[in-house]
Amino acid sequence: MSFIRIYDETDDVRIQGFLAANRSALNLGRRHALSNGADCHWLAAERDDGGIVAVGAIFRWGEDYAYREAGAARVVLNGYGIHRVLMLSRIVHECIALPGFSTFYCSTLEVNAASLRLFASLGLSPWPDPPNTLRERRVILPDTVGPLLFFRIPTNKLALYARELLELEHKGMLPAKHGGEPLAMALDIDVLRNRHDAVVRLALGEDAMTA
Repeated sequence: MSFIRIYDETDDVRIQGFLAANRSALNLGRRHALSNGADCHWLAAERDDGGIVAVGAIFRWGEDYAYREAGAARVVLNGYGIHRVLMLSRIVHECIALPGFSTFYCSTLEVNAASLRLFASLGLSPWPDPPNTLRERRVILPDTVGPLLFFRIPTNKLALYARELLELEHKGMLPAKHGGEPLAMALDIDVLRNRHDAVVRLALGEDAMTA
């Protein structure tokens, strides 16, 4: 059975090497974002041989990092829902490890059908009028790639997200969406290793900002 480990990646060179080797029009501007005032926390998924197969970031903007963006997801091992696991992991991590933000959001291109399906399944709310500074930080996109859409991550669903993350940790496996052998998974992320009790409290419905 194939295996992946999802973990906190602190080696920016390794992340940027993965993104450069797996370029996508859907990730336009992420290098721009990193050089335009963002603090960043990365999660990655790697095979048992150490090769990265997926990454996702949290960008922190503004005074006291009031704005948080779950972005820059790039997955090259498809068919197992790794993007969803990365999204849940980033949301729960940020709400517990570094609370205090006023706005948690994500953005994607209108042509990115996979991300739009994921956002809908997570119950994210369309955000038609984000501040212009957030659009500028994301990137000025060429007309050829289509409109950029923004979504708010609802804090009233945090307990659901935490419960799903804990269930994934317990199962340790991702089924193949279209049949075939499942994928063994270890959720080796900081918030589950060092703040597991807080994740459990969040799953029980406690306020994310005080969990």
